[in-house]
Amino acid sequence: IDMALWMLGPASRVTAISNRSSPLEIECDHGIDILLSCRGGSSANIHLDYFQSPTERAWKLVGTNGTVVIDYFKSELAYRASGDLDKVISSRLPDGWDRNQMFQAELEYFFTSINAGIQPQPGIEVGAEVVRTALVAQNQ
Repeated sequence: IDMALWMLGPASRVTAISNRSSPLEIECDHGIDILLSCRGGSSANIHLDYFQSPTERAWKLVGTNGTVVIDYFKSELAYRASGDLDKVISSRLPDGWDRNQMFQAELEYFFTSINAGIQPQPGIEVGAEVVRTALVAQNQ
């Protein structure tokens, strides 16, 4: 949800369908499909689940000029321009890159900002908007 709102802006409408029909023995939704209508005129479809096998984590942005796909587990970003199905521009993180460094750098930035009296970005308002959107989706 946070990436969708970051890229497309706040949602003006949230619709969701959740389920608990998998054999998982957990006390929360097993999966959810969230549709967002964003204030800037874009829309987003977010699918989350705990039961997909093999596990997949990808983010896809489709626009009039092309499509961007980020594959979290492959550490790969790919871009395909509209109308040019044969040309894909892709980039991967180097082998041996430690994903944990990204999270450590984020925490370091946060605490450095707090200690310097600077408002970390994104601010609490952005986090609150993400939580509000998630709660609206959950209560559908």
